[in-house]
Amino acid sequence: MKKQIFIVFILFANLLFAQNGNDKYTKLLKDWVNYYDVPSLSAGVASNGKIVWTGSYGFADLEFFVPASPQTSYRVASISKSFTAVAIMQLVEKGKLKLDDDIRKYLPQFPKKNWVFTIRQVLNHTSGIRSYKNQAEFDSKVNYETTSDIIKYLASDTLEYEPGTKYLYSTLSYNILAAIIENVTGLYFDEYLKRNIFEPAGMKNSYLDYYNQIIPMRASMYTRNKKRVIENAPLVDHTFKFPGGGIISSIEDLLKFGSSLLNNTLLKQATIDSMLKPTILPSGEKRNYGLGFSFSSEESKRYYFGHTGSWHSSDLQIYPKEKVVVVHLMNFRDRNPDNPSIALAHLNFKDSVEYIKKPVSDMFFNVTTKFGIDSVLKLYEVIQQDSNYNFSKREWMYLANDLLVNNFNQDAIITYTKILEEFPESADVYLGLANAYLKDKNEGLALKNFRKVLLLDPKNLQANNQVKKLTGGQVN
Repeated sequence: MKKQIFIVFILFANLLFAQNGNDKYTKLLKDWVNYYDVPSLSAGVASNGKIVWTGSYGFADLEFFVPASPQTSYRVASISKSFTAVAIMQLVEKGKLKLDDDIRKYLPQFPKKNWVFTIRQVLNHTSGIRSYKNQAEFDSKVNYETTSDIIKYLASDTLEYEPGTKYLYSTLSYNILAAIIENVTGLYFDEYLKRNIFEPAGMKNSYLDYYNQIIPMRASMYTRNKKRVIENAPLVDHTFKFPGGGIISSIEDLLKFGSSLLNNTLLKQATIDSMLKPTILPSGEKRNYGLGFSFSSEESKRYYFGHTGSWHSSDLQIYPKEKVVVVHLMNFRDRNPDNPSIALAHLNFKDSVEYIKKPVSDMFFNVTTKFGIDSVLKLYEVIQQDSNYNFSKREWMYLANDLLVNNFNQDAIITYTKILEEFPESADVYLGLANAYLKDKNEGLALKNFRKVLLLDPKNLQANNQVKKLTGGQVN
């Protein structure tokens, strides 16, 4: 009976997906979900201010078989920074803020530091405010009732460097911007976003992601454990990072947000242009990150700006010349760095036909843990000419690392050795092999391979430390 219900829900999800239109887009979404084994993927394209296609495939909730839809609200992760940046720039346009003022002018409760830092420096990640201390802080479960509470938490931190001299991507720093918005406007951060961004843009499914509130059509979030099995993502209290990574939204809403920037509903064009200037450090290093937005390099075939979310679980791409917006959202975080919005953009602009290839790392991992690495190598001999599979170095490295994490040390050693046959001058592969030998208690071969790492990458800190440790302080 359960199996029959599951099949019905799958058929319903497929029907919902198919009703959204264009075959070339929908096939890409379906292939992506099936090949990468993600719970759901929603995506869309807008052109000249109109949504021309949206599609969803998979389940917003795996336990209750709830199909995803274009109205499903997903965590947008760091796209949240773009909302906060737009809010700040609206206040700049109204003359209520100046970007190069000391933040303490608008946030006097924040204690004085060794150096002054400005609103601009917070926006472009050169303020010196730290990033997360560790994974536990990233997945914080502490509830902060107000923006002031999180500001108090951050207030005791020293700056990591002199502001303006370095770039350090910091989600936490955007809390300062939310506090400034609240001080200047007298509105709570979420109320400001609702009145000045969400409602003017026609966004109806965007909220701060309070885990304990009932939010319509919110997708559940998933991840993989070390055995590569899908499980519920850790419970996170996003009050810790609303302005930099704690907003949820839908495909339709993000398309409207991008279109509202293109038609200057939210900001003047001159203001947007000022947000899209590269950040140039005193060293001459250039970052293609401006004020709450990143943007493509000068070498790119087509210029776009926008923002991605963690592990490419979300992406917003805005093409100003073509007046096109491309968006995707997934309720999944994993190590795979592939980005479906890039493939969708290629299809939209007819730059190329994107053929999604099946990643082999998880398939090979399952075979290895059941039958051994020899079975994987035999399987590889059979399917290596099949163009439907992705046999990239990255996939083999994922396999080797997964085996090592799960204590299949000998199988990991064999896998790293195989990778070296094709990539003999790769410091990262030698580093993995050295760690595998070390975990297998073969210090002699571990030392040999750590030294090989240093020949290829003399500044590799881990290899330097391990060589010193294994030789009693001698690097050479």
